[in-house]
This record gives sequence, structure tokens and C-alpha cells, in this order.
Amino acid sequence: MAAATKTKKVMVIETNEQDAQQGARALSQVEGAEIALLTPSISLALDKIGQEPPFLVAIDEKVQGWQSFCQQLAQQSPQTKIVVTTNQQNSGLEQEAKSVGAVAILIKPLHQVQDELPNLFQEPAQPEQNNDVSWQPQEFSVSSVFQAQQKSEDSPFGGQQPQQPQNKFNTGGGAGLFGGQSMQGQQGQMQGQPQSMNPMMNGQPMDRPMGMPQQPMGMQQSGGGMQMFGQAPPRPKMIVTVYSPKGGVGKTTMSLNIAVALRQLSMKYLGSQNAFNVGLVDFDVDFGDVAASLQLVPRGSVVDWPKDENFNPDYVKNLFTFHQPSGVMILAGPERPEMEFLLNEEQAKHVISGTHQMFDIVVVDMGYSIRKSSLMAMSMSTHPLFVTTPDTPAVRDMTRAKKSLNEHNINLTQSQLIINRMPKKGRPPLNPQEVKRYIGMDIAGEVQDDPAVLDALSEGTPLTLKGKSPAAMEIEKIARNLIQDYLPKDTEKKPSLLERLFGGKLG
Repeated sequence: MAAATKTKKVMVIETNEQDAQQGARALSQVEGAEIALLTPSISLALDKIGQEPPFLVAIDEKVQGWQSFCQQLAQQSPQTKIVVTTNQQNSGLEQEAKSVGAVAILIKPLHQVQDELPNLFQEPAQPEQNNDVSWQPQEFSVSSVFQAQQKSEDSPFGGQQPQQPQNKFNTGGGAGLFGGQSMQGQQGQMQGQPQSMNPMMNGQPMDRPMGMPQQPMGMQQSGGGMQMFGQAPPRPKMIVTVYSPKGGVGKTTMSLNIAVALRQLSMKYLGSQNAFNVGLVDFDVDFGDVAASLQLVPRGSVVDWPKDENFNPDYVKNLFTFHQPSGVMILAGPERPEMEFLLNEEQAKHVISGTHQMFDIVVVDMGYSIRKSSLMAMSMSTHPLFVTTPDTPAVRDMTRAKKSLNEHNINLTQSQLIINRMPKKGRPPLNPQEVKRYIGMDIAGEVQDDPAVLDALSEGTPLTLKGKSPAAMEIEKIARNLIQDYLPKDTEKKPSLLERLFGGKLG
């Protein structure tokens, strides 16, 4: 009997999803090769390497920080082979890759040299051989791959799946890039797909919306049939944009806390299993502060979103950073202000429409500049909110911004105004009625100037999770008004014993 082929796990770190998928097909055809991780994130790759070192890591030379990653990998897992992928051969890259421990440069696309790829998977002739592998010239061409695998088990995008030896794209414990489907793009429920996700797969929606329970509320499984004994309220599909043309008025604080309040209110009334799934997207391309406000390190950003409407859900889920205390998923803004050109009008459309497919509610924290990306987000918004303070400069800027948006044919008939930092005592420079008259918008809420806001910011904790401060209660009121049609009337869901013990984070 022939000996079983030893499985050799492969991790691929790639910046382009199409290259990733092509490379996955090619690499998986090598006997014994198994795709263990497909990701654009070097931090996630290092975490996984620490758990189980792979046989081979292929990293695209466009990945920021690939050189330091290779050096760290050579120290952390010296037995792992490193190859660098590129679209174009050049001698400078060859020397740089060799200096950080890579054994080859692979020119994309990889499938063109399929017959030569097994050379990468050959075991060293002598077990004692050290990591000084002889340099292989540019005799390969490669396309790379992604596997978006959630780092945190607490994330709604987490989840484990059993081994599937028949599928070379099995990740050995995480949701696979192609969802456990064959490379021919078979349809159906993704293997290991979390219950809380409703992305599109090859243009087809998954079997149930994000966050929906195994069976709709008001229905009970009995024997072989389904018996209806009540009708659940509809689930929202909302895009809430939060905008202010003036910096320093509390726009990001408002976006963050509204998103958290929406999630928490739905948990309160519907229970953790049925709570609305809320995504918070940072469109502030100058200095996006959503993740920083929560003291989180972003896993990906809006500029990493794929430029394909039929996006791969396992890739995009890896771009989100999960805020465990609130249950809100965050898609951060660009890492640096000079990257703002990457969030153009087309990219903004892909991000908004894609997240709208995945979440019940998407909250978008807008930048203060009116760019094409901002106009696209505004045009897609179902609930535009504007934030101002009750002073003449802020109100004047808001009036000018509204005029500019009207000139760009942005529909503001559903827009509402939040007046932030209303003084607790004394008269504000402009009272709410004056603000409403000058700007010409209905008022969604008046948030008091509250010292608890600064305390929450310094702690990296959403204000709406810290208790019943005046500002928190007003923000919760604003959030409640947004989703009141989707909540049961006067029915507060009592948490179960387990939910009370674990803080209601079971969904």
C-alpha cells in the first residue's frame, strides 16, 4: 500500500482578491498542499503561524511591511519556506527578498507554470539542513490567495468547522475562503459560515440575513413541519450617515454611540440571538478615529474592500474589527491621510452596498470634507443625520454644507439634525428653534454637554455602555426613534440566566 502524502499547509498573504483566488487554485493542485490561511493581514498571519507553523508562506511584495514580516517569520518559524510574489520581475526585488530569507520570487499568474510548483514543496534532502536554502531563480509565476479568518472567537464572524479532507481549500478549523465549496463555485450554504452573516456568494445571497435566528421569530419547529403562531416584526435594512462640515463637534462620538445604542436596544427588546447586526464604517479619510476611540487596532479598512460586487465574504469579514463589549463590527478608515485617494466614488459605492448586504444597519461616520466618496455615501443613505453645536460658526458651516449638497442633487428630505453639547445651565448662543430655522432641518435630538463623554473617550468605552448619563440617554432616544418600527411594542426581552451571567453576548 502506498504511503499517505503528508499534508503541507500553505499561507498566502495577498493584496488583490482576484490574484488570491487564482493562486489558490494553482497551489491547491500540488499533491499534499492545503491552503491554511488566505489573508491581506500580516498580523493575522503571524498569529496563526504562532499556533501552527505552515510549510510555505507566499507574500505579495505590495503588502505593506512584507520585509519585516519575512524577517520575523524566519525567526519565529525557521523551518517555514518563504516566497515573494510579484507582477513583474526585477533584480532589486530579488536581492531584497533574498536578504530577508525568501527562497524564491514567484511571478504571477501562478497557473501558467503549474507543472513547476511542486518544486516548492520538496523536503530538504538532509534533515540537518539549516534555513540557508539555495536561491531559486525566477522560474515560477504565481497568483496568490486569501483566507479571511476571524482572529477573535467572540466575533459574530467567528466559527469553527470540521476537517474536510476532500476539499483542498479546507482551513483545518476556520471558515474557508470558498466556504467549503468546490472551485467550480457550487452554490448553497457555506461550510462553517456563521449564522450572523448575509453576504453575496457568486452573486447569490446566503440562506438567511445576518443575525437572523435558525428559524424566524414567531415560528416553532415541531416534528417535520413548521407551525406559525405569530409574526415577527420586519428586520431593518438601513444606512445611517452621520455628517458635519465642522471638525470638533462630536461627529465621531455620535456615530459610534448611535451604532452601539442600535445594537444594544435590539438586544434589549429581541434578545441576543435576534438582535440587529450593526456595522460601523469610517469614511473619515483624513483622520478616521472610530477604531482609535475604542483603543482598537484595525484589521482592515475601507480602502481594502474588494472592487467586485460579487465579493468573497471570507475575505471581507477579515477586514472588520470586532468590538466585543458592544457587538458592533467596525470597518476602519484609511491608515494614513495620504491614502484618501483610494476611497474614490466607485470604492465608496462598493463599500456601502457591500456592507448594506451584510448588516441589518450600517452606520457611516463621514469626513467633514465633501468629496465624491461623501456624495456617494449621502446619495445611498436611508437616514442622513447631521451634527452641529448651538453656535454661530457651526450653524453657518452646516448651512453652507446643506446648500452644497443640494447643488449636488443629494436628497435631504429625510435628514435630521442632532444638536450636540447643549449647555446644562444657561442659554446657548443659539437655541434649538433658531438652529432649526437657520439650517432648515427637523431636530432628531439635543445632546447635553456631559462630562461623561470625555470620561468614556479616555477609557475607550462607548458612552452608551457606561450607564444612564444625560448624553447617553439622549443618544439612546435618537437610536430608538430610528428603529422604533422594528421593535416589538412595549415588549422588553428578558435576558436568560446565561445571558445575565455572560453579559448578554451569546449572539
